[in-house]
Amino acid sequence: MSRNNLAPMRVYAHMADIGFTNFIDMFTYKLLDNYNKFNENLEIDVIQFQKRINKLCKVYRVTEITAKRAFKRLAKLGLVEIVYTLGFGKYVVKVKSFADILGHDDASKTDVIEEKSPEERNSEQTQKTRVKQQQLILTKQICQAEGLNYRLEKDWWEIASHGIEKIKATIKKMYERFNPRNPIYNPCGWFRTALRDNYYLDESDTISELSMLERVNKHVRNRFIELVGCVPT
Repeated sequence: MSRNNLAPMRVYAHMADIGFTNFIDMFTYKLLDNYNKFNENLEIDVIQFQKRINKLCKVYRVTEITAKRAFKRLAKLGLVEIVYTLGFGKYVVKVKSFADILGHDDASKTDVIEEKSPEERNSEQTQKTRVKQQQLILTKQICQAEGLNYRLEKDWWEIASHGIEKIKATIKKMYERFNPRNPIYNPCGWFRTALRDNYYLDESDTISELSMLERVNKHVRNRFIELVGCVPT
């Protein structure tokens, strides 16, 4: 059984443990909870909930006495707190969520997770998409200013995925390695590879040309000694 299926089953088990087993009680609780958006005291007319249930159901009908009993059972279970009674089936109540009933520790044990509404999920996705688009635009501006221009949009997305700071650091590394006397023949290809292989972390590229020549000369001398026993004059 998957984790997503397991969480509701544990919640249902807890509902049974506290005696929340009546379907009409559950229906009434869900209607009450839908009004409980800001965890405030609510003025409730039980008769209106009876009519609401009957309107939602095509065949089944709830009587007035059944609705009142369901409401009182919810109060007995602790899911509804009656602040005070107005009379004639009217109450001021505070509806408790399952997170309040279970507490933070029990909620984590039963995997009770507050689900986000489709509007909230869409808003978050829109925000993430907007951030990615802004990063793509900034990446293009930075790279094109340095003469790096990719033809395909997927290439731009690949470059942008490395992050602005890494892109700037790699451009700095490019200037350290190349100059007009030592040009880069395929800057776009080199830059993509440099990002993939994290060239910006390689400090060896800052070695001066003289130091590099000294290392090459030393290597050649050692190879001659190994092969012929001496260094030719």
